[in-house]
Amino acid sequence: MERVLLTFATQPFRVGTVIVQMFAPGLLIDMGTEQRRSVTFDINQGWAASGNPPWAANVDSGDLIAPLLMQYSMQLAAQVEEVKILP
Repeated sequence: MERVLLTFATQPFRVGTVIVQMFAPGLLIDMGTEQRRSVTFDINQGWAASGNPPWAANVDSGDLIAPLLMQYSMQLAAQVEEVKILP
């Protein structure tokens, strides 16, 4: 599942810095099979996708990022268990 999380930070960060919590509101976009999605940002209104589509979700400042971008996969979990069992 392809997801994109858009947000701005008010302070500079070094490339490669791991961020675990949102510093500002953002927009989580589920790309699905689409190559493009149309969204906007207004300095006073924030992020938006026209018509409140099901593929866009507002994210609040302070929210944890990992649960938004990572999903549990039973198939992947089974592969990990296989590797643990191998001699």
